[in-house]
Amino acid sequence: MIELDFKSLENIDHIARAVNCLPSFIHQVLERTSLFYNIKKIPKKGKRQKGQYRIIYEVELELNIIQKNISTAITSKQQFHEYVQGFVSKRSIATNASLHLSKKYVLNLDIKNFFDSITQKQVSDVFKELGCTERSAEIFTKLCTLNGHLVQGASTSPVLANLVCKELDQDFARLAQQYNCSYSRYADDITFSGDLTPGKKDIEKCLNKYEFELNPAKWKHQRRGRSQYVTGLTVFDNTKPRIPKFIKKQLRQILYYASKYGWDNHESKVNSCNHKNMHYEIKRINGLIAFMYSVEPERALQFDLQWQKIIKEGLLDENQRDPHAIFARHSRV
Repeated sequence: MIELDFKSLENIDHIARAVNCLPSFIHQVLERTSLFYNIKKIPKKGKRQKGQYRIIYEVELELNIIQKNISTAITSKQQFHEYVQGFVSKRSIATNASLHLSKKYVLNLDIKNFFDSITQKQVSDVFKELGCTERSAEIFTKLCTLNGHLVQGASTSPVLANLVCKELDQDFARLAQQYNCSYSRYADDITFSGDLTPGKKDIEKCLNKYEFELNPAKWKHQRRGRSQYVTGLTVFDNTKPRIPKFIKKQLRQILYYASKYGWDNHESKVNSCNHKNMHYEIKRINGLIAFMYSVEPERALQFDLQWQKIIKEGLLDENQRDPHAIFARHSRV
């Protein structure tokens, strides 16, 4: 791990030595930043979002390594309050959901265009708070932003966003205290829960203070007795968050029919895939089981053993298998 003493880094030469690259490379990034990013468009899920895309940026290898080093150096010097749950060591969607178990009301909301809303000036202010001079803060900021803001896909974006949101989090925590409810934030995903939760006006007032905007399409007020979700997990149980039942049901159905009729014929029973997307379907099953291991490992193991049996009995064509993805999961139990 590279340690960065931000106070001692005053110019490009100092920063280049610290992050283990040539000064000429930093000059290239500062002059033609856009050349070091590739845009990926990922289709959004859901009927209402059909035809819409989420923009993700792939960062060129050397710049990506530099950003990872910067991110690691910042993270090693920071401690975040419990209500900051995203991209913090030993915290996850499961630990986030566990803060909102068995509550009368669960309010989910979302910050619109989260990373795009965080400007170079805000990022520069963060680096100055870390001890950077005006010049070094400018250099680090340009190494971590594109077109004047943070981007999704850069390794530095999550930790910088958490630091930019430090005062917003404090305001939301005070607001939660007024309503005697719980508060947490996982990146742009915000949750309040309790017998009472704040209203839209109070929340928008806090967001607007820091030049953020509420995403009206993501406002969900969930009452106990109906489905309650936090970062994709159900929180009805007072013991721990759970994988949603529809995911378990879907996986159980796929594995049942694959076991009974063979992999090539199972899709006619569950209508979940076709031959053209068979590789995607296999990756999806691997992903679902891996996801379950992170939340309900005992239940995940049952599905995994059934999945392995399908493979061992030859019900899955040899060239479709991915044993590394399957067997690697056991280390998580």
